[in-house]
Amino acid sequence: MRTLVLVHLAFAGAVVAQTGIVVPAAAATRDGTTNAEAAGFTERRRQQVLIGTSLLSPLLGRTIDRLTFRRDGALPPLVAGQTRLQVSVSIAPFGSIEDTSLSFDANHGAPTTIVFDATVDLPAAPRLSHRNGATWSVPDIVTVPFSAPFTYPGGILCLEFRGEPVAGRASTWWPIDCESDGVRGRRTSLGPGCGRVASQAALTATAAESGLRPGATAELVHLTDSTAATILALAVQPLRDPFELAGLGAPGCWLHVLPDVTLPAPVTGSYFGRGIGSARCALRIPEGPASLGAVLYAQWFDATTHGLAASNGLQLEIAASATALDAAMLTSAPAPAGPLPATGRLDVGVMPVLEFGVQ
Repeated sequence: MRTLVLVHLAFAGAVVAQTGIVVPAAAATRDGTTNAEAAGFTERRRQQVLIGTSLLSPLLGRTIDRLTFRRDGALPPLVAGQTRLQVSVSIAPFGSIEDTSLSFDANHGAPTTIVFDATVDLPAAPRLSHRNGATWSVPDIVTVPFSAPFTYPGGILCLEFRGEPVAGRASTWWPIDCESDGVRGRRTSLGPGCGRVASQAALTATAAESGLRPGATAELVHLTDSTAATILALAVQPLRDPFELAGLGAPGCWLHVLPDVTLPAPVTGSYFGRGIGSARCALRIPEGPASLGAVLYAQWFDATTHGLAASNGLQLEIAASATALDAAMLTSAPAPAGPLPATGRLDVGVMPVLEFGVQ
């Protein structure tokens, strides 16, 4: 009988050690509302996930000994690979997700603990029969066991991932499941663009609506000649009556925005084999009530070897709702070599669906 009792207690202890808590809890048994690329899964980059206290109450005082990512359930088969991953953990030195910085280092509190630094396998997995079919077992997951367990004391949890695919073993496709609160702004195009590239693309200027919200990074993108000199014009009011730039030698080009601010942006890449590159500008939308429902106007202007060109105008309406998911993700641009970036693009109200292994 004594032996049976000891076996029972040992088994119970093992069960407790393997307890998993999914955050956000609402996505534990269904596919999340969006997806993302995890740092290092397909490209070398840096990423932080910041999770507020309202989502972590089941973890308070518990010791975390592993993290598990789940595949996105709505996409094609996943491609196997390997990545070198370093994970560090701290409690952020601020009390609100809205205070998250674009600087990775500024989001870490002291002490910052490296809890994992090793190679991780990404399993191959077939397409699911339905998007909610992903399980919390292989091949639908990637688990990161902590070498140094971390006890969560409360506050905003800052998880940082530095990842680099293993040479010759890189996956080309392993998106992770994420949850978003769905808060987004609205983008409206104003008139046509002009110039060589505008004759080949319906719109040369755009912006992701998911970034049009207080505290987030709005990324404005423009297609233009790969050798163009480009500026972005921003204003708080549009021109009531757009006018043609024929007097500047650009007939058919219309000015939609009389700028309050102009920002130069480099043109990179050469897409489609036709000398078409892209210019990008990342704008941090200010946090606070004044940003809710605010409207911004934008238009790009190019000096090209073919003459002056202009994009379509953009009316960018900032979301009128505050953050509904107490989390954020900060993601750097890919860095094939050299130091990893110090700053990144901030997405508020979004996070990976994670299972925390707790003791």
